[in-house]
Amino acid sequence: MSAIEGVVVRPGTPVATFVDTGGAHPVSDYAATINWGDGTTSDSAVIRVNGGNDQVVSAVPHHYLAPGTDTVLVTIQDLNPTNPAATVADARLTEIAIDPLPVQPKSTPLAQVAVGSFFDNNSFAIPADFTATIDLGDGSPLSLGAISQPNGQGTAFVVTGNHTYTLERTQPYAVTVVIHD
Repeated sequence: MSAIEGVVVRPGTPVATFVDTGGAHPVSDYAATINWGDGTTSDSAVIRVNGGNDQVVSAVPHHYLAPGTDTVLVTIQDLNPTNPAATVADARLTEIAIDPLPVQPKSTPLAQVAVGSFFDNNSFAIPADFTATIDLGDGSPLSLGAISQPNGQGTAFVVTGNHTYTLERTQPYAVTVVIHD
């Protein structure tokens, strides 16, 4: 495309052509913008069919204020792609066995005691990616667990919690930890 400084580039001026390798679609399936390369804001463009190819044309007038060579960038978006968006499944979480809670007399506070551990097959996962709820098995309300990764990224996560059991029992409490990824 060529232009003259101070002379309007009229609407309808062709600036690019393209072919959708996914097959022909109606022009309404596309949107385009033109960055004129001269520091002004990008303008919307119109897509039209021209000789079997899709053509991008200016939708509004544009003025170049100074002579020179400006790189025009046309961005085309397929609003109705034939290929669906990528579907990414969540990596598998694997439970890791831990030692039972320590036996303590009733009313002894348990502070930051490990109640669960798991491994995420996503080696980039970090503790902030998860939350944990803990059912301590004694009828008390669910509590939030703290999640850490003591040995660093790509290693097992540990869930800790705080609680004070108020009843003596001969049987251990069944503690349930649910991880929300």
